[in-house]
Parts: sequence; structure tokens; C-alpha cells
Amino acid sequence: LLHRGDRWVALSPGERAALTALLASPGSMVARTDLAAAIRTSDAPEGPRAIDNLVRRVRKRIAPLGMAVCVMRGAGFLLEMGELPL
Repeated sequence: LLHRGDRWVALSPGERAALTALLASPGSMVARTDLAAAIRTSDAPEGPRAIDNLVRRVRKRIAPLGMAVCVMRGAGFLLEMGELPL
């Protein structure tokens, strides 16, 4: 479970691995290769679109917590921590 304020969301092991890598440096870019290495250690599926599919699922899960994953095209991903929605 990921808690923020009084809200929480459930994460799969792959989603947790990706989010852990992004949470290590919120507001800083995490290279696509680093994110790929982080999810390889979990039970996340592998393949050419695996990271994109996983990030899409993570975005959906964390949106209610006021968090967002931004794509840095061709380079990596960035976690933004916004205000908690009311």
C-alpha cells in the first residue's frame, strides 16, 4: 500500500518497484534504463512496451493521491508530488 495523507492505494509488486525508483528522487528525472533495472527485480512483465504499460498503470493508481508521473521524452520519467485533492 502507498499512503499519502489520509489516502492510500494498493500497488502490484511491479508498480511498487517502479514507484520506489521514482520516489527515491521526486522532482528529478529517473532514466528509462534505471527504471527498467528497478522493475526487472520485481515480477513485472518484460518486453518492449513493459515500462510504458507499467507507468500508465502507476499514473492511474497514484492520481487520487495528487501525484503524477511525467515523461521526459527520450530520456526518462519524473515524479511530481502535487497537493492532495480534497
